[in-house]
Amino acid sequence: MCAKCGKDNIAGVAQYRAKLYVYDKSDQAVFVLLGDAGRALTGKHASELVSSYFEADDNHGVDHEVPVPEALINTIGQSHKFCVKVTDHNLSGNTRSITVTKILPPDTPP
Repeated sequence: MCAKCGKDNIAGVAQYRAKLYVYDKSDQAVFVLLGDAGRALTGKHASELVSSYFEADDNHGVDHEVPVPEALINTIGQSHKFCVKVTDHNLSGNTRSITVTKILPPDTPP
């Protein structure tokens, strides 16, 4: 039973929550992609990546190393424009990351 809503039948839905460590020639930043922003970046639904993970794991257990999904590897070296949400929470304490709300097309003006 769900402690929040009290429903007995609960179905999980795969969602993105990925940390991207972004570097340029002078600095670095940590971006957190949630939900649709992850799909826009990789071109894959989170459920597809979860399925491929379980296929690669093939019931080997917790100590088995599973490769990073190709859809994520393919993002290395790419350039993207992000629409971000920044609050005091993002810049204080241990968080120090910026939430990406949307991936913009490359030709979007600044």
